Amino acid sequence: MRSPGAQVDASSEDFWFVMPVHTRGPVAAGYLEQSLASLAVQTDPGWRLVLVLDTAPEEVAELRRTVDGSVAAAGVAGRTVILVQPNRQGPGSARNAGVAYAGDAAAAFVAFLDSDDVCRPDRLAVTRAAFAADDRVDMFYSAFEVIDEQGDLRGPAQLPGSIVEILERQDGAASVSPRPWRRMACVDGYLSLTSTVAMRVELAASTPFPATYVSEDWHTWLRAFAAARHVAYSPEPLTRYRVPTAQASGSRSEQGHFSYLKALVDADAVARVLLSEVARGGMTEQQALLALAEHQRMAAGTARSDSANTLADTLQALADM
Repeated sequence: MRSPGAQVDASSEDFWFVMPVHTRGPVAAGYLEQSLASLAVQTDPGWRLVLVLDTAPEEVAELRRTVDGSVAAAGVAGRTVILVQPNRQGPGSARNAGVAYAGDAAAAFVAFLDSDDVCRPDRLAVTRAAFAADDRVDMFYSAFEVIDEQGDLRGPAQLPGSIVEILERQDGAASVSPRPWRRMACVDGYLSLTSTVAMRVELAASTPFPATYVSEDWHTWLRAFAAARHVAYSPEPLTRYRVPTAQASGSRSEQGHFSYLKALVDADAVARVLLSEVARGGMTEQQALLALAEHQRMAAGTARSDSANTLADTLQALADM
């Protein structure tokens, strides 16, 4: 691995994209091919890709055929390494495996891209420039746009409340402090979307994704924000995030179930960061308790935006204790 603060030349291919893949079938293959094609046209050629297949053992062969076809169609076979998880472990575990491989391959940076999202052609160039501008930058993320299954842009209508929250707060993200964990934990919630994030490989390795299928990215980005020396942001939408119509208009009961799980995972991340801050002398125990109450109030608002009103009432009651 490179030393912290190391800078690299574009020709060195020291940026590795990490992409978990678990869905089979023609629709998923089409999304994957579009995602890979967006990497193929990057104006900065200094990248490689690790694809991590995350599925049940009996489904590996079919998924591998899908992935091989998409890689060949996008013309990125020469830049791509394919890993296979021993069994289905979730996107967080798959990303961790990709980060570990990139680190062993002497990568300096990792950038995340989900298999149904697409990059703007200058995503890597803008990302590299952000790291080059200040060697204290350990993490970078950008604004994004939302697309549907056809690749058409979507407005905020009918999108999940948590996604709308991020879109509404993108304009103010440029004013985030160099270590924005407090704002994420207590004020704004989501600030970074996984497919916009790039990190120094040392930071990515030290803040692995948890073994959960819900809000594993929020958990990770909060801890990374707290651990990073400096976080940089671009207001340019360098990634398009896909939200199919069926997902955007999921049932209220499904959204409520998701909201309960998200609240549990997010609370665990906040508790870990607050305990770390108290241990290192960054805040007192009383300040940590006040920050926890701020988080619960924010989480109550997010739950209410997703129509999980009972959960929202519970979180608000906890905050007011």
